[in-house]
Amino acid sequence: MLVHICCSVDSHYFVEELRKTYPDEKIIGYFYDPNIHPLSEYELRFLDVKRSCDKLGIKLYKGEYEYEKWLNAVRGYEDEPEKGARCEICFDVRMGSSVKFAAKIGEKKLTTTLLT
Repeated sequence: MLVHICCSVDSHYFVEELRKTYPDEKIIGYFYDPNIHPLSEYELRFLDVKRSCDKLGIKLYKGEYEYEKWLNAVRGYEDEPEKGARCEICFDVRMGSSVKFAAKIGEKKLTTTLLT
């Protein structure tokens, strides 16, 4: 099962609970969060997620840094309230990338830490 991960705080507990619920499932992490800026912050957050995944013993892949793609997708929605249309676009971008990556590695199951 591919698990889309956007930050280590959410992911550690989420993955622990997944393991309890699906003990026979192979869990694979996919870090992707295009709205993190600058790139140095993206790298720091990835390292936090990597430490967490290493501790949990799961393989982790890092998605591309696509800040410009995200900016273009949400352009015109800057004044949207939290949980509004801008958030929907952001979720669509993240999940779209996750679905493509899951297909690329042949994984048929997908979930996200955005559920927490």
